Amino acid sequence: MLVPFRRQGAGASAPPPAHAVGSPAPDSLASLVARFLLTCGTEATRRTYRSILRDFAPTFDAVGRAALEGDRLRLAAELYIADLRQRLEARRESAATVKRKISGLSSFLHFCVENSLLVRNPLERMKRPSVRPDTSAHRALSREERDRLLARATLERESPHEASPARRMWARKLELAIKLCLTCGCRVGELLKLRACDIEILDNEKARVVLLAKGAERHAPLIPRGLAERLLALAADAHGPEGLGFSVFAGQAKAQSVEDRINVSLSGLAQRAGIEKHVTVHTLRATCATLHHDAGVPIIRIQRLLGHKNLATTSMYIRSAHEELLEGEL
Repeated sequence: MLVPFRRQGAGASAPPPAHAVGSPAPDSLASLVARFLLTCGTEATRRTYRSILRDFAPTFDAVGRAALEGDRLRLAAELYIADLRQRLEARRESAATVKRKISGLSSFLHFCVENSLLVRNPLERMKRPSVRPDTSAHRALSREERDRLLARATLERESPHEASPARRMWARKLELAIKLCLTCGCRVGELLKLRACDIEILDNEKARVVLLAKGAERHAPLIPRGLAERLLALAADAHGPEGLGFSVFAGQAKAQSVEDRINVSLSGLAQRAGIEKHVTVHTLRATCATLHHDAGVPIIRIQRLLGHKNLATTSMYIRSAHEELLEGEL
């Protein structure tokens, strides 16, 4: 939590200055951050922004209180960026970390602009440090690796050695999570927020899943009807007829604990399938993008499928995967 800001004592002789449009009420950073975090789509995103803004808070608190709050935000942002650059030059923080912090603070300041707390975002056009794309998070599986992972997941779901009901249920969830991620490239947060009531059968072949994406935005990719029916059956078996509003994969458990378990299970499953890559839900998302591209699907459609706002982000997923494939051929 951000340290609360002290207000002036009640005995102050001068009344507080009037705040024009473009300046928030005094001592508002903590409440602003709380409101901003409510607009973030996933718990992972909230943790990232909370960490960045906790790092920014001392700089804001150090700015003289004589300034209007809008000016304090602007000046504190400038001082904070200057400090980040010094950290970068002294090699106390990497270029990737500095870029992430600038981007996170810029998102917060953009929120302030949208709420008439700032006239403009002082970081909007600021050049970020140049960072070579990290392809480790986008190591897509090849088609053959995908098939081996699916085959292994099915084998373990059907295995008689999975004696306990809890283990059989988890193997079933893991197999369907893999199939859903490979079909529509959902993020782990979208996967864990999916409820039975978000699944809609359209016709004899198609169904639709309504996913809650970043920024509380929704998109609804199509999936095969058979997969939708299996997801609905899983929800009914796991949570009963009263569980339509529960997460299909997480139930009422904490999303973070289930996210960790899914990624650990995927990594172990990949090893047992003879796949050397570290496989997570994000790996399956990149695999979905790459294999759709290989099948001739237009990149605009892949962008919509993944819920990317920027086409360059979709291109990075595909490019990173193909760079690794080419490196393996050399």
